[in-house]
Amino acid sequence: MLMKRMNKIVMVLAGLFLILAAVLKAHQILTSYVPGVSEIAEKYAGFEFLMRVLDSREVMVWHVPLEIGLGVWLMSGLFRKAGWLLGVLTFLMFLGVTGYKGVNGYGDCGCFGLVKLNPWVTFGAVDVPVLLLLLIFRPKGEKLFGRCGKVHFWSVFAVAIIAIAPVTGYLLASEPVLPEELPEAGVRWEKLENIDVADQIDEGMWVVLLYHNDCSNCQEAIPMYEAVAPDYAGNISFAFVEIPPYGDMEDSIIPEDTNALVGRLDESEDWIIQTPRVLLLVDGVVMKAWEVDAPSVDEILNSDF
Repeated sequence: MLMKRMNKIVMVLAGLFLILAAVLKAHQILTSYVPGVSEIAEKYAGFEFLMRVLDSREVMVWHVPLEIGLGVWLMSGLFRKAGWLLGVLTFLMFLGVTGYKGVNGYGDCGCFGLVKLNPWVTFGAVDVPVLLLLLIFRPKGEKLFGRCGKVHFWSVFAVAIIAIAPVTGYLLASEPVLPEELPEAGVRWEKLENIDVADQIDEGMWVVLLYHNDCSNCQEAIPMYEAVAPDYAGNISFAFVEIPPYGDMEDSIIPEDTNALVGRLDESEDWIIQTPRVLLLVDGVVMKAWEVDAPSVDEILNSDF
């Protein structure tokens, strides 16, 4: 009797977790820039592409109703063993994804929309405990698709449709949120007002890199600029500016002994910027700008401006 009661509680909690994650993903799709499959294909290949495409806009739009549907199913108790089995398989998949992201240094698990969590936190505090609870308190003695009353079946079906249909329709009809365009060359960089180290950047020649802590291209660009910064000392200065939401200090991709100036873009707005974004500034004026693929210093200096 206790095992059965605990199974019901665990499945309800797992269902609520899935619905919460789906709501947060829907909010992210509607309010922030989420790259599409084609954009991800331009930057990644092989298994890394498959992992990244899970967080693409096209996949997330369908991921949301699937999570809501499974959440409603687990909470309803309909075909309990079948729902439990699908729940176990789902959290096993989550475990694999968060584990991969943790091993490969991702700053965010991608599970909760704009709520950023380190993959290892999600792995250890959510995925492992929920999976263990599902396995321990499994529905014993029940058939995969046992009998159920018509009222129970159709009431669960109706609730699922009412929960899924409007959300899915709204997400499909919504226009994608687009990232900010690159700043115009020859014009003073307007975001200097929003950067805490603007006084230093406002004078002289600067290569400014705007980054997110979980951006893999940024993780490659920063060491590249670190390596050459001493060669240009006295002529060109380098600055690394973090875009919110900020990463944890202990997981920062900026070396403690960096040769660059380190700053932050403030949280006055929900900045939608593709990273890395690299700017060449002279006395605060934009000479040239790049994004996604950070140019080498030679490319920067040999460009027309």
